[in-house]
Amino acid sequence: MELPQYVRRYAEELIGKYCHGRVPEHLKERVRHLYKVKGNTITILEERPHFMRPLLWTLSPIAQFRYTSSSKVWTLYCRDGNLKWWQFKPENPSTNLSDLINAVERDDTNIFWG
Repeated sequence: MELPQYVRRYAEELIGKYCHGRVPEHLKERVRHLYKVKGNTITILEERPHFMRPLLWTLSPIAQFRYTSSSKVWTLYCRDGNLKWWQFKPENPSTNLSDLINAVERDDTNIFWG
């Protein structure tokens, strides 16, 4: 299911601002943060040059936000070592996407930014 247009615009504004501001200006040629929208899901990605082939950039998913239209709630997901997405249990689903973005930034468990 697609995100409602007004929800998507608002979410892209928040997450886009977060991604853009996360990397200091002097490092933007070595690391980028961006996001991808697919259906009701927005995934934050980190892009870096490949360690053996620096002209090739690689993408690594960092965090995922899933929207449930019926309840108007966002849920935060993290990935495990097997690249499977799991609901990030320390953080409850929320109608406030900013709360979940802040949880990714705080990263109390070091699961997002290591």
